[in-house]
Amino acid sequence: DDRLWVDRFEPRSEEELAVHKRKVEDIRRWLQEAFDGGKLAKYRRFLVLTGPAGAGKTTTLRVLARSLEYEIVEWRNAPGDPFGEDGGESGMDKFEAFLARARAYRSVFAPAHTPARTLVLLEDLPNILHAPTRARFHAALRAHAAAGALAAPVVLVVSDAGVRGTHDPDMSAAGGSSARREEVVDVRVAVPDGLSAGVVTEIAFNPIAPTLLTPALKRLLERAGAAVPPGVLAAVVDGAGGDVRCAVMGLEFAWARGRGRKGRGKGGESACVVFMCCMHALLADRHGRAALEAVTRRESGLVLFHLMGKVLYNKRKGDAPSAHLTVRDKAAERALDARLKDPPPLPPWLAHEERRTSRVDVDMLYAATPIDAGLFGLYIHQNYTLFCGEVDECAGVMDALSAVDAGGGENWYETNPYTFHLHALATLHALPAPVARTGQRVCKPAFFDALRRERETRAALGQFVRVLCFASKWGC
Repeated sequence: DDRLWVDRFEPRSEEELAVHKRKVEDIRRWLQEAFDGGKLAKYRRFLVLTGPAGAGKTTTLRVLARSLEYEIVEWRNAPGDPFGEDGGESGMDKFEAFLARARAYRSVFAPAHTPARTLVLLEDLPNILHAPTRARFHAALRAHAAAGALAAPVVLVVSDAGVRGTHDPDMSAAGGSSARREEVVDVRVAVPDGLSAGVVTEIAFNPIAPTLLTPALKRLLERAGAAVPPGVLAAVVDGAGGDVRCAVMGLEFAWARGRGRKGRGKGGESACVVFMCCMHALLADRHGRAALEAVTRRESGLVLFHLMGKVLYNKRKGDAPSAHLTVRDKAAERALDARLKDPPPLPPWLAHEERRTSRVDVDMLYAATPIDAGLFGLYIHQNYTLFCGEVDECAGVMDALSAVDAGGGENWYETNPYTFHLHALATLHALPAPVARTGQRVCKPAFFDALRRERETRAALGQFVRVLCFASKWGC
């Protein structure tokens, strides 16, 4: 069997899932109520599973549907013209026909006297960011909901796009106005307005916790008949960032790399012993650790981690090398210092602004970084205090953040084209050099959680107002 581990060892039972038991129970209860809930069944029409990619949303649904003996009918986008401009059937025509067939679907293997127990799974959604496509998609869902109990329950899987924020503003030569933030697919975009109150249930998944991911990977290794040193397993779990699919791929990569070195062992050594030695060598080798980290860590998180580290640790010419650096890295820093030119002296009234030359080339950093300026500024605002030693240093970063905000638009995602440089240069200027290493950990901005809670509260208030209007209309 030459399939990847993510396909070969897909969980088949609840015991093999890495998802929190409460989430599993929430989905099980919804599925049971959708078919056997009596009066509750009419409110269990649409289930929306949200959360980051690799959190086990679809896998959990498949495992529970299999244990409850429910059949899943899944929509898959077919290649071709999505709008039917070539004279053929468009993608939305096919989707509308799929939902119509799903309402009348019945497995030929089901006994004739049993009711149909079919779930419609929508994971590979059409391009609903396109306004006409989204309108037809919503109309198809409304028509499905209007069929009531005759229509199969629908499960939509909406995965977060990962680490992303605003895109860099594109200042047009004519108007000079910044481009607005692109829409992202979330539950508010995927689910149409106007559905009956209570027919849509959202269950949000979180990244898989290491305490759940580690035992799940150990069980997978037992099924695969493989073994890895604890250090390799810990590195895979730490680098996956809660993405179980990424963790399984990284674990398979580590195993394959170790087996590739198996021939180095001497005669009489078992494959397991040789593999253990190779894995320890892999962790001890700097290039091996870098390769393992590059495969296991989610790319967007890795890029953001390196970006924040370069700016917040504020390395300057003449700084003593860090203790964790290798001999080659120390030699590279000395060679860089030899190429850097000292800045011209400042006049006496600006002597307090004197700084040594920075080792960070902001222009190169900006050119090689896919993270946009808005997201970069949010991370600076959340984490800069951990890297300051004095109140004046914090005040310097605060002044820079305020100046950048004053130069942007009315909204946080409307910025001028120099925002990244202003954030980076002002932060480097304000922070101490060298920055004391005290085990700082870069955290996700609290802004996103606050924004999510605000949107959820607005949505809940809107639903409450609609219920009040309905009650007042009928004199309740």
